[in-house]
Amino acid sequence: MLPSGAPGASRRSAISSPSPRVAPAAAWLGTSPALFHGYAYPEPDGCRAAAVRPAGATYEPARREFVPPYDGVRAAASPDDGRLEFLQTTYEAAATLGGWDRAALERHGDPARSRPDCPATAPCAKGRAG
Repeated sequence: MLPSGAPGASRRSAISSPSPRVAPAAAWLGTSPALFHGYAYPEPDGCRAAAVRPAGATYEPARREFVPPYDGVRAAASPDDGRLEFLQTTYEAAATLGGWDRAALERHGDPARSRPDCPATAPCAKGRAG
């Protein structure tokens, strides 16, 4: 952990970020069990209590990050949708609670920048036709 408190981040990744605020997520497949994780840096007030999905995703205070149930996501009818839901909801928690300019960051209503991989029921599909 960096002295600044970013969990699991290397000094290089902290220095190379184009923004002082980030909401990274990753998969650690070499651990047992494997896990997905996501966090906000700096962590905004209220982040620990934010509701993230899929069902079973929890905030781990010692790691200062959200972790969904890896086996549950992997065994779901659509693992890709489960991972995307986790990424989207952890981003939304960081952006909303951190007061980020979401209108400037997000692609709502712009067909040239739409996300065809975003499931129709996911938060990232808001404003998308069809």
